Amino acid sequence: MHNLAGLGIVPEKLTEDNFISWKNCLANYLVGNGLWGVVSAQEIEPDKTNIQEHEKWKKKNALALHAIQLSCGQAIYSKFINADINADYVWTQLAEKGDHDKESRVDDNGNSSIFVMN
Repeated sequence: MHNLAGLGIVPEKLTEDNFISWKNCLANYLVGNGLWGVVSAQEIEPDKTNIQEHEKWKKKNALALHAIQLSCGQAIYSKFINADINADYVWTQLAEKGDHDKESRVDDNGNSSIFVMN
């Protein structure tokens, strides 16, 4: 398996103990590569009749899914194998399974913060 730090995505794969730092690091990577809109569902899938826009969105979705796959490893990502899956769905599912006591937020500019939920 490749060293993920060498790929520049996250320093270590997602585990039960590192969700918040993993999420913040991956979110910054996605923002920096213009993919956050797809993951955060700010960019929704265009109608397939608009071929250019749909292909552009499809490419961003695939790139975001690939980054998520590389950063969480096969064991976790294999639960999301589906040709038509969206990056925002995977991100949301991982967040729901992550740390339920803390929530990490990334704004449109890539600034992240951790909120403790009561």
